Amino acid sequence: CLGTMHWVRPLGEIPALFWEAYELGMACGDVDSAIRALMYYWQTRFYIGVPLPQLDEEMLKYSKVMEDFRRADTRSIINVTWQSIRNLRGLSDNDIKLKGDIFDEDAFFRNAAEENDNFVSLVVMSCRQTQGVFLGEYEYGAAASVKIFDEELKVFGGWFFLPLAACYSGVCCYATSHSTSNKAHAKRYRKFADKCRKQLHVWADKGNPNCDHRLALLEAEHKMLRSKYDFALFKFRSVIEMTDKLGCIHEQALANERLSECLVRMGKRDVALLAMAEAIRLYEEWGAMKKVEKLRLACEKMRQGARADGVAVSVGGDTGTVPFAAGSTGTASA
Repeated sequence: CLGTMHWVRPLGEIPALFWEAYELGMACGDVDSAIRALMYYWQTRFYIGVPLPQLDEEMLKYSKVMEDFRRADTRSIINVTWQSIRNLRGLSDNDIKLKGDIFDEDAFFRNAAEENDNFVSLVVMSCRQTQGVFLGEYEYGAAASVKIFDEELKVFGGWFFLPLAACYSGVCCYATSHSTSNKAHAKRYRKFADKCRKQLHVWADKGNPNCDHRLALLEAEHKMLRSKYDFALFKFRSVIEMTDKLGCIHEQALANERLSECLVRMGKRDVALLAMAEAIRLYEEWGAMKKVEKLRLACEKMRQGARADGVAVSVGGDTGTVPFAAGSTGTASA
C-alpha cells in the first residue's frame, strides 16, 4: 500500500493499514516486513499532523523493538524523522539542522560516503524540506528542494511523501523567490516552484485525493508572488477549510501563517495579526513549540509595525476572531 493506496485514499487512512501490517508481521514471524511497516506507520502519522509529543513518546517506546530485533538500517531511517520531530518541539540545540540525541546529520554525512548510504542521505535532505517549510527557514528548504526533488521522483517512485515534497518545496521556493535580492536566484526558485505546482496538478488530475489542498496552497503562493491578492486570499481560505476537514492541523497552521504574510504584503497588518494568532494556536496544538516561539516574536514585530502605522491593535496574539479560519464567513476582499 506504500506506493498505491495514497492514490485512492486520503493519507489519514493509511497509518491504520501499516499498523495492521505490523501486527500481522509480528504474529506470523515476518519481522522484516513488520518493522518496515512500523517505520511507515510513524512516518505517515507525522505527515498527517498527529501531535508531536504523542509521536515522540511512541517512537521512544517502539525504537526499542527495532533495537531488540537488530534492525539498525530501519532505525537509522526513522531516527531522521524522529530528530525532525524533536527539532520542531524545540528539544534540540539546533532547530534547523538535524542534530541532537537521536540523530546528528553532520556525523552522518561524514560517514555516509564510506557506507554508501544514499537512501538515508536522501531521507535527510527530504526532511530539510519539511524543516524549512514548518520552521519558516524557506531558503534552507528551497536549496534542499532544488537539489533533490528530481532524485526524490526517481527513488521514491509512487511513495506517499511525494505530493508533500512537491508542496513543501513549492512553498519554500515561492517564498524565497519573493525574499531574495538576487534576481537570478529569484527566477530560478520561481521556475522550480512552478514545476512543483504543475507536478501536483498532474497528480490531482489523475485522482490522487492527497493533492487538492496542497495544489491550492501553491496556487495561492503563485498568485501572491504576482500580487494578485484577491485570488490568493480566496485560495488560502480554501486550503484552511480543506485542511480543517482533513484534520491536517500542521498544514492548516501553515496556510494561516502564509495567509498572514499575504495580508502583510497588502498592508492589512491588523487582519494579518488575526491570521498569525490562529497559526500560533494551531502550531501549539500540534506541539511545534519551536515554531510557536518564532511566530510569537514575529507577531510582536507585526504589532509594533501596526502601531507605528497608526493602526489600532486589539489582538493579544491568541484572542480575537480570525476572519479566514475554517468555518468563518470572511471573504477574499476582507
